[in-house]
Amino acid sequence: MENDRVNSRGVGKLLRHRRLVGGPVHSLYAVAGGSLLLMFIGIHNAWDIAVWNSVRKPQDAS
Repeated sequence: MENDRVNSRGVGKLLRHRRLVGGPVHSLYAVAGGSLLLMFIGIHNAWDIAVWNSVRKPQDAS
């Protein structure tokens, strides 16, 4: 029962946010902006890992 209340609160917050954004067109822009943000974060993290792997020194096997 506790999980149902938590989930219903999350849905309520999402619906209130949709009303604040201003309609379906603005909601699509919000989804597109969020997707671009996540994509850039992913590219940044991948770039950091590639640089770290190319710069680090190999450890001794002993």
